[in-house]
Amino acid sequence: MTRACLITLFVLTLCFESTQAQKHLSLGGKTWGLVFGNPSQYNGVRIGAFARVGHNCQNKFNGLSFSLGNAYENFNGIQIGFRNRSLTNFTFPKGNFNGLQIGMVNNNRTNNFKALQIGLLNSNFNLKGVQFGLLNEGGVTIGMCIGIVNKADEVLGISAGILNQNSAAGLCVAAANVQEGVFGAVLGAYNQAEKVMGIQIGLVNRAKEISGVQLGLINIVTSNPWFAKVLPIINFRLPNRKGAES
Repeated sequence: MTRACLITLFVLTLCFESTQAQKHLSLGGKTWGLVFGNPSQYNGVRIGAFARVGHNCQNKFNGLSFSLGNAYENFNGIQIGFRNRSLTNFTFPKGNFNGLQIGMVNNNRTNNFKALQIGLLNSNFNLKGVQFGLLNEGGVTIGMCIGIVNKADEVLGISAGILNQNSAAGLCVAAANVQEGVFGAVLGAYNQAEKVMGIQIGLVNRAKEISGVQLGLINIVTSNPWFAKVLPIINFRLPNRKGAES
């Protein structure tokens, strides 16, 4: 009996969603309760196949959205689905997301995204929070990235995985860290950065410029004089001959 009711409700949901983006069935008030379908503004629990972003309305949702695909511009709560999105559009360019995304693919394109992302692929434009996934990528992340591959423009916080590819301020731990700039501590088997302000600890450490120290089996500072470009155990910045003469 219960299974038959659930199947019936799901079929009703598909029927409501297939007609118009705003069709839905609400068990409760007009904008609160339990809803099946695709409301533009709602508070409560939503169950449906897909949530669509309407380009002529401001999509707002507070609560739990359980769906194959979730997409809202203003969302406070939990998204559970195959693909979860937080978007902006031309009519509502400043979207907000506060909460949790759990899914295979979690995608954010808002400027104000404060959340925990758990999924195989986590992508964000600007994130204040935590990412757990196989691949974490994005623009600016303030918080923590934990995954197999962490790729971001900037990470302010902690980045841990097999490969970290970013510019970071904080702590980076991985088998390989390949970075533009580092302000803080880097731990890994292989560490490479253009500029380092802090410490690199690993089997092989490589930096073009460093204000700090390298500790490892092989330490390379390419801006050092020839006799100190490659050193075992420890290396740090030394003025080259041109710099000393000037």
